[in-house]
Amino acid sequence: MRYLMIILSFLFFPICGNSQQKERPFIWASCDDRAEILNKIEKYEWAGKFYDDLKKKVDNELNVYNKDKDSFLRRLPLDWSKQSGGAYPPFYYLPLNDKEKLSKAVAGLANSVQLSTDCAVMYYLTGNEEYAQCALDISYSIVMGLKQTVWDENAKTNGGWIYPDDNLRELRYMASLPVVYDFIYPYIMSGAKAYNLVSKGNEEPDMYVYQYVFHIYARSAVEHGHSGSNWSVLEASCLVNCALAMENMDLRNKYLDHFLNVSNSTQDCIRDIAKEYKNKGDIWPETSQYSNGVADLSTKLMLIMDKYNPSLRLVEKYINIPWSLPRWSELIFPNGDLVRFGDGHRYGGASPVQLEVAYALADKEGLTELKERMGGYILRKINEGKYNRPVVDEKYSIAVEPYYDPAMLLWCAGEIEGTPNETKLPRTDNLSHAGLYLQRNLSPTGKKEDGLMAFVAGASFVHSHAGGMNIELYGKGEVIGVDGGRGAYQKDIHENYSRLYAAHNCVISNGRSSSYGGWVNLGTSTVEMVSMEPEPWEDVVSENYSYSTTMFEDKTMGEDNALHQRTLAVVRTSPTTGYYVDVFRAKSDNEKQYHDYLYHNIADEVKLKDNKPALFETPERFKASASLPWKKNSSYRHPGWHFFKNVKTSAKYESDVTGIFKAKKLGENGINMRFFILGEPEREYSFVDAPATFEVNKEYSDKPTPTIVVRKYGDAWNEPFAVVYEPTSGLTDNGSVVNVDKLQKDGIFKGLCVKSIIEGKELIQYIIIQHATETFKIRDIDFAGHFAIVSYSDGKLKDVYVGNGKSISVGGKVFYNADEGLGNFYVKTMK
Repeated sequence: MRYLMIILSFLFFPICGNSQQKERPFIWASCDDRAEILNKIEKYEWAGKFYDDLKKKVDNELNVYNKDKDSFLRRLPLDWSKQSGGAYPPFYYLPLNDKEKLSKAVAGLANSVQLSTDCAVMYYLTGNEEYAQCALDISYSIVMGLKQTVWDENAKTNGGWIYPDDNLRELRYMASLPVVYDFIYPYIMSGAKAYNLVSKGNEEPDMYVYQYVFHIYARSAVEHGHSGSNWSVLEASCLVNCALAMENMDLRNKYLDHFLNVSNSTQDCIRDIAKEYKNKGDIWPETSQYSNGVADLSTKLMLIMDKYNPSLRLVEKYINIPWSLPRWSELIFPNGDLVRFGDGHRYGGASPVQLEVAYALADKEGLTELKERMGGYILRKINEGKYNRPVVDEKYSIAVEPYYDPAMLLWCAGEIEGTPNETKLPRTDNLSHAGLYLQRNLSPTGKKEDGLMAFVAGASFVHSHAGGMNIELYGKGEVIGVDGGRGAYQKDIHENYSRLYAAHNCVISNGRSSSYGGWVNLGTSTVEMVSMEPEPWEDVVSENYSYSTTMFEDKTMGEDNALHQRTLAVVRTSPTTGYYVDVFRAKSDNEKQYHDYLYHNIADEVKLKDNKPALFETPERFKASASLPWKKNSSYRHPGWHFFKNVKTSAKYESDVTGIFKAKKLGENGINMRFFILGEPEREYSFVDAPATFEVNKEYSDKPTPTIVVRKYGDAWNEPFAVVYEPTSGLTDNGSVVNVDKLQKDGIFKGLCVKSIIEGKELIQYIIIQHATETFKIRDIDFAGHFAIVSYSDGKLKDVYVGNGKSISVGGKVFYNADEGLGNFYVKTMK
C-alpha cells in the first residue's frame, strides 16, 4: 500500500528538472535512482520502517509549520533589531554571550537545516509539494538572511560567516543546505513561490542568492580551513555539496577540483588525504573519533562524487580509506572499551552504519574484497544483536557534524550479503603514528573478567597529548590503570592537566617534562619499539607471555633532556590469574637529575601493607608549576601536577613498597589492583589525589583518581622503577602473587623473581630484563639476551620463555641457542 501511494504521487508531481548540465536532483540521488529506492522501501523491513519513521518525524514538524509558518521560520537566529526596509535581517554572529539565547539560536539554525533536508528528501520520494514548500521556505529564509550578513573574506583560519571564529562548526551545520536546493530545484523551476518573512507574502525566489551562498561557503572551506588535520574532511561535505549545487560549470569544476586534486595551505584534497592510508589497515593519524570520522566522511564524499561522475571511481582508487573503517574495532580491551590516548574517547569507535556506505559503494562498483570486509563486519554485529540496519533518530539535534541521516535510506543496500566475520583480536597490535604498542591476552574461559591487556603509547600528532611514554592496564573487566582522558577543550584542567604528563602513567624527568612545537605546541618524541614479542599481528611464541620494550626521548629544555626506556610484560599464570611487569628506566645529563614515576588507578582508596612507608602532609610539593604562564593552545603549565591534592610524601625510603588500590563499586564485588614496587636507594613516595578521570564508570566519574608518585634522586637506569601489578576481584586484599624480589648483579637491576600460589601450587618465575648483549646467571639459569621468563611449579621446571635472546640454559641443559642474531623461544617442560 505504501508503495502504491508513492507511485501514484509521481503521476501528479513531476519532480525532476533540468539544470545547466545535469538533471537535478543528482547530489544524493537522481531520478534514475528513485525506482530502486522505492522498491527497497517496499521490500525490506528496515527500509520501510526507516521511511515510516522519517515521514512521521517530518510530518510532526510540518503540521507545526503549516499552522504558523511565520513563527516557525522565526526560529532562525536572525537579528531582527538590524532589519531595515524590505531587506531580510542578518544573522546573529555566534556564539552569543547569553547561554539560553545561544542554545535557542544553535538549535534554530541546525534543526532548520536538518528539517529542510528531510523535507527535501520526502519530496523526492513522494512528490508531495507540502514537503517541498517547507524546504523552500526554510532554505530561502536562510540564504536571504546570509545575504545580509557580512562575510569577512580576509578572515584568518577558521573565520566563518555566522560563526566568525568557528568556520569548522558552521560548515558542518550548513553542509546539507545545497542538497535541499538540489532536491527541490524542479519544484522551484515549476513556478513555486517562497514565503518572505519580512513582507509576510509569497515571492519568486531569487536563485542568485542561493548561488551566492554556495559560492561563499565553498570559498570559506577552501580559504579559511586548516590543512594537515581532520578539518579538511570535516569541511569537505559543505565544499563538495556547494560545488555540485553551483549552476556555473566553471565554478563547479573549480571547487570540485579543490576536493579532488588541488591542495593549498588551508585545505587538503582527497588525493593528499589518501596518502595517509598507504596500506590496508592504516588509519588517519589522530585519535579515535577524529580518525574514524575522516574515513567515514571521506567514504560518503567518494560515493557522492562517484555518482556524479562514475568514471572517477574514487573508492577503487582510494580503497584503503573505507578499508580502515573497522580498524578501531580491533583496538579494544576485552570489555569492548577503546584504547585511549590523546583526545580520544573511551567509547565509540567504528559503527556498523558507517560501513553501510562503503558496502553499498563496493557492491555498486564490483569491489568484492571490500564488500566482503564491510558486509562481514555488519552481519557479525547484527548476529550479536548490536545492530539492526540504519534507523531514524527520533529528534533533531545540535550535533556538530554534517547531516546525512536521510541519505542512509537512499544509499544503503536492501540487504547485506555474505558471511559474518569472526571476532579475532590479535595478541599484539600497534599504531605507528601514536607510538602505540598493545599486548592482549584473552582467557580460555572466554570471560572478559579474565582477560589481560596493556599498552604503551606516546607521540606527537593532531589531538595528541604531551604524556610521555604512557601505559594503561586492564583488570577484571575494567580499564583501571588509566589515562586521564579529556574534558571540554580550552578549559584550564584540559590545557594544563589532561594534555600534560601529570595526567598519564609515565615518568617526569627533573620536574620539567614538557612539549615543544608540533600541533598547538604539544609536540613530543614518538615512542619507538626496541623489541617486542610477538611483534604486532605476528604469531605467538607462548600463549601465556608477551612483552614490549620501547624508548622515548623526553626532549624538554637544554640539559634537562632525558632518555626513557620501558619494558612492559603481560604474564598469565592461569586462565583466571596473571600480572603485569613494568620496568621503567630514565636518565639525563643534568647533574642534579631526578625522575618521578606516576601511576593512576581508579579506586576508592589505596592501602599500604604495614602502613609503610610513613607519609607526611606535603601540600606544596607539586605546586610550583601553578605559577607558570599559560596561553591557550600555545604555552602550558608543565608538567601539570599542580592539580594534585591531598599530597602526602615519605622520607627517603629504600625498602619495597606493597599495597592495593580498591575500587569497591566496580564489578560484582569490587575490583582491585595490587602493586609490588621494588625498593631502591634515594627514593621518596608520594600518594596524591589526581583529578577525576573522564569517561569511567559513573560511580567514579566525579571522584579523585588515587595516584602514586615515586621519586628517584639521581638516574633511574641501573636502578629503574620496577613494579608488578596484579588485578584481582573481591573485597579481600589477597591475590595469587605472594612475593616479589629483585634480581641484581653488582648492584645493577637484572629483573624480578615473582612467587605466586596457583591452584594450591607454588609458582616461582624468574623474569630477566637486561640489555640484549648482556648475560646473567641466577640459580641454575644462564641467559644471554634481553628478556626471559623461567618458571618453576613446586620446584620443577615448568616452562622457558625467551624474547630477543641469544641463548638460555637451565640446569646445564641448553634450551635455546640462536645461530645468528637474536630470537624468540618458548618450551613447556611440564604437562
